[in-house]
Amino acid sequence: MILKCLWLGVLSDNLFGLFDVGTLKPYRNQGYAAKLLNGMLSWAASHGATQSYLQVVANNAPAISLYRKLVIKIAMNIVSN
Repeated sequence: MILKCLWLGVLSDNLFGLFDVGTLKPYRNQGYAAKLLNGMLSWAASHGATQSYLQVVANNAPAISLYRKLVIKIAMNIVSN
């Protein structure tokens, strides 16, 4: 199996943080990040998370677009480089 997408998640009490998303260029726009995000959020919920947040770089338009497409009700923490 080829690693196509990765994501770092941290669960602390009932809060789940998502960081460091990466999808290899040949595999972008094929649903891998969305599938992984949904799986991670499901995992976090099954382990007690009731809230989640993510961090995204301000000029990462593809990531911001993905989060908006998924209609995630979150407050995005957009950081500049």
